[in-house]
Amino acid sequence: MIARTLLDRLQTHKSPSRDADLRRVLRLAEAARADRRRWDGPSDAAAAVLLQARLLLPDTDAALAAALPAPQGEATATEAAAPGLAAFAARIAYRDGRTDTADALAARSASASDRYAAELAAARAAAIGASEDEQRRLWGEALEAAGDDEQRLTACKRLAELGQWPIPVLEGLRAADSVARDLYAVMEAKARHHGDPAGALRLLRPLQNTSVYAVIAMAELLEADGHPEQAAQVLQQGGTRFADVHLDLAALDVLRRGGDQQGAETQAFRILAPTPSSGTPPAGLAYRPSAPLPSSAS
Repeated sequence: MIARTLLDRLQTHKSPSRDADLRRVLRLAEAARADRRRWDGPSDAAAAVLLQARLLLPDTDAALAAALPAPQGEATATEAAAPGLAAFAARIAYRDGRTDTADALAARSASASDRYAAELAAARAAAIGASEDEQRRLWGEALEAAGDDEQRLTACKRLAELGQWPIPVLEGLRAADSVARDLYAVMEAKARHHGDPAGALRLLRPLQNTSVYAVIAMAELLEADGHPEQAAQVLQQGGTRFADVHLDLAALDVLRRGGDQQGAETQAFRILAPTPSSGTPPAGLAYRPSAPLPSSAS
């Protein structure tokens, strides 16, 4: 699917314009979903691509709507019953603190298949504030129960975020060339950040010019370390480098969360100015103050 290929390209320097590519992904995924619905085909795959693209806007409400049935969302009965789509949406809802919605999605996924039960239990533990030890235990179980490389990678990401390193399964995926270099670096940086914040940033700096993953991760780590101005600067530079207004909007959110009203106002004017680096915010962009960074490594 062209939309899937473009979605993957969005995370790299290979995209000449992430905004243009994202617009195209949204159009293609919506068209593919509509076409497959017309002949009662497997439209859940197109809905999953649409969900991921909407996350990059970032618009969590619209993303979840792709997996939720009416009246909460727009999924058909068949799409809403697809265990993979429901599980993906449940993970997003848990990370966004929407536990009730996530529980409903997890139950829908479990009613069709138990394939995602372990990872959803781990995701729920994080949402309800379980201890890091408990979360590591549950994600370890999810890793053992994983049925494919995508599930293994999801579990490895969460374990890295919890400070576990190295992860033997991840090394196996890396040796099989199943993990992109920048994604591996982001995971290692997040793990090492628990004990060596400066070292974590050093891992990511060489990738700033070529990886959106690295830009977003650097900003997340800098903000967590109490440096919102530096985090915003990294995002601003990324917005210019990748011609991506969504990174500029993420910088605005960081400044607002850091209480830098003057900096936020300056950034807002910068976004609205008709310059090559920002331009007019794209149609359909859902900006909400204090939204989390639009991480695509969910």
